[in-house]
Amino acid sequence: MPLTEAGIYAAALRLIDADGVEALTMRKLATALDANPMSLYHHVLNKDAVLRGVARMVGTQFRTVARED
Repeated sequence: MPLTEAGIYAAALRLIDADGVEALTMRKLATALDANPMSLYHHVLNKDAVLRGVARMVGTQFRTVARED
């Protein structure tokens, strides 16, 4: 399966859920995706970009409600 940003973020979230954010490395992420670690950098800038992407992905699952006074 070809690498995509969304696929990278989803795999990162699975690793974070399993082992915690501190354990996430680009090498572990590449292994989970059966990819060369350097190939990830064609899709994401660095680990911080992966974490921001994961946060955005998770954030879209929440609804915002306007508060009425």
